[in-house]
Amino acid sequence: MRKTKAEIDGLLTSKFYEVFPKDQLPEWFDKYAVFLHSPDSHRKVVWLSVCFNKVRKLRENEAWEEYKGHMCITGVDPQTGEKMFTITDSYEPFRVFTACISGSMEITVHHALSLAELADLKEKDFVERNRF
Repeated sequence: MRKTKAEIDGLLTSKFYEVFPKDQLPEWFDKYAVFLHSPDSHRKVVWLSVCFNKVRKLRENEAWEEYKGHMCITGVDPQTGEKMFTITDSYEPFRVFTACISGSMEITVHHALSLAELADLKEKDFVERNRF
């Protein structure tokens, strides 16, 4: 019997929590973690990436500003002097975990920080997931 998308996503998420038990995650983890489930282009495997969005350093003449309920980077166009919004590179993704599941339901972990590396991360370096 073929698995539904929700079942496949659940299997991948369960694998994440097998590698990173909930009671060993930083207390701020849920506030910042983004779980991205996506099929490959041929729909033969489904990927799970767990990342944080890292706050990037602002360039000269840039500032964080709330716009329509989301935080974004604004700047001033040096030629026109008009305000502009930076859309594509406001955050740098920081990958914590990557795994895929095949059609035979075999899960392969491709990247995972150690629990020690995860514990060394600083909350202040990341953007809350509901802010983007």
